[in-house]
Amino acid sequence: GTVASTSICSLIPPATPIVNQEWNATGGTIEIITDALYAADGITITGYTHNIKFVNVNFSGPSNSFSFTEYTFGNHETDL
Repeated sequence: GTVASTSICSLIPPATPIVNQEWNATGGTIEIITDALYAADGITITGYTHNIKFVNVNFSGPSNSFSFTEYTFGNHETDL
């Protein structure tokens, strides 16, 4: 038979991660502090480190909610 776009799922969900519960942020601030990364010469910028922190963030789920006054999410590095 004829294959049409309606015959095939347009979005295949990823195999991982499997979402067991979804939490939505209902308030708060994301604070990102960015610092340069330098080459051995101490002058040439090779990338950046972004320190990510949640401040006064609230999450709500299907049956309850929780909040953090301050939660350090971690660092993310980007190259140039």
